[in-house]
Amino acid sequence: MTESAEEIAGGRDSSVLSLLSELNEDQREVLLLRVIADLSLEHVAGIMKKSVGAIKQLQRRALLALKAHPELENWGSR
Repeated sequence: MTESAEEIAGGRDSSVLSLLSELNEDQREVLLLRVIADLSLEHVAGIMKKSVGAIKQLQRRALLALKAHPELENWGSR
């Protein structure tokens, strides 16, 4: 049986917070609003007073930064 995303992430709260703290403020805010709060690109753009394109770039760069982090190197190879 494979683990669900929730099971894999469960118990890793401190690791997730640690990783997020390494992002710049805008990247962290975008991920929190898009992923945790589940807001649309348009809604996040309005909150942050940025264009939708800028929000897409911030989200992309934040995810790339997290993906490149050494703690996540083998995360998907379970």
